[in-house]
Amino acid sequence: QACVAQNDCSATSPQRRIPMGSSHPRAGHVGAEGEAPEVHKLHKAVAHMARSMGRYGGVLLQAAAAWDGNVFFAGAAGNLTYGSQTSEISAADSFEVASITKMVTATVVMQLVDEGRVQLDEVWRSVAGGKLEAKVKAHVPTWPSERFGDFTVAELLQHTSGLPNYWDDDSDFIKAFEADPDRLWTTWELLSYAAEMKSSCSPQQRGRPDAFSYADTNYLLLGLMVEQLDQETLPKIFRRRVFDPAGMSRKDTYCEFLEE
Repeated sequence: QACVAQNDCSATSPQRRIPMGSSHPRAGHVGAEGEAPEVHKLHKAVAHMARSMGRYGGVLLQAAAAWDGNVFFAGAAGNLTYGSQTSEISAADSFEVASITKMVTATVVMQLVDEGRVQLDEVWRSVAGGKLEAKVKAHVPTWPSERFGDFTVAELLQHTSGLPNYWDDDSDFIKAFEADPDRLWTTWELLSYAAEMKSSCSPQQRGRPDAFSYADTNYLLLGLMVEQLDQETLPKIFRRRVFDPAGMSRKDTYCEFLEE
């Protein structure tokens, strides 16, 4: 999946960064001969997982000791194909983390909740005294505030807001993305596509478990909220609040396209 949303990041390595493409599992890429039986079993398990994923699949597993961070196992299986090029995936490679970045966004949101700067039951339209909604409407004139209604911060976090997903398989955005896969899309462009779509649930259902409908749109709005409240760009906020405190180096983890 391409990193097209404002709050998507990529983990990279100095050895090689994996571009978009497809990976094809292959047998036999299970580690060195003569290794310890336990390690050999792990390598075989990694290779089996890659094969079980069918045509598209690659698996990379790295395990480190919690007490000192020393890596005691690293294994990979699968082949990466990108255009006419094919190469083995190695344990030194890294990949786009894509929607895993939502966990980083959610972590920052909960930090802001702890700091008393936003409430989970707060209606998104009222955040920052309504300045955030005004900013969205200024950049996305078609944004239907009345139709989408008064969803809360918690509902955005939990994907129960009823907002449509611009990344849905049959959406107009997917057609545009596939027609021009190298284009970098702005947050406002993505929200413009969402603005033309139907809600995923009724206002009465919103917030209930049966209203769950995964939508990248939710986290675009949360990313904008974080920037509005912290008055910084999202990459800088992630770095200051999450990456640096967690010891995630700038060369290994960064927000792709935004701070390369």
